[in-house]
Amino acid sequence: MNRIKYVLIFIISLMFISCASEEKLEIATQERIEGDRLYSASFQKLPKNLEMHKIISLNNVEVHIVGDIKLFNYEPYRNPDKCVAGYFWYRNGVNEIWVLGRELDNKAVVCKTVLGHEFLNAIVKAKPDDVLSPYKLKEFGG
Repeated sequence: MNRIKYVLIFIISLMFISCASEEKLEIATQERIEGDRLYSASFQKLPKNLEMHKIISLNNVEVHIVGDIKLFNYEPYRNPDKCVAGYFWYRNGVNEIWVLGRELDNKAVVCKTVLGHEFLNAIVKAKPDDVLSPYKLKEFGG
């Protein structure tokens, strides 16, 4: 029964996304926000390692996964009142993504919604004519 329910939800979601009306774009945007909120809440329950700082190099992007905001390289984002979980940073010709992470079995675990959002920012900076910034969705009714 649950499988049928999920298939129906998937099909209905596709129907909403496939139409380009402003109302359906707004619904899709709200559902994305709710999904991100739920995923983030579950991610927060994983164990912390406040000393962790792993650097993953991918061609022209460095991804810094840190266990505490105190390890962020941008001073204003070290303030817990800012509620920053990640950011994109361009410095000296290097694209950097900084995200808070957790650690399991000595491996970094990253919130995919945060990393995905910041990676998208890196792509938009590199190819602004080809990729729409998520901040511009409101211009299209989302």
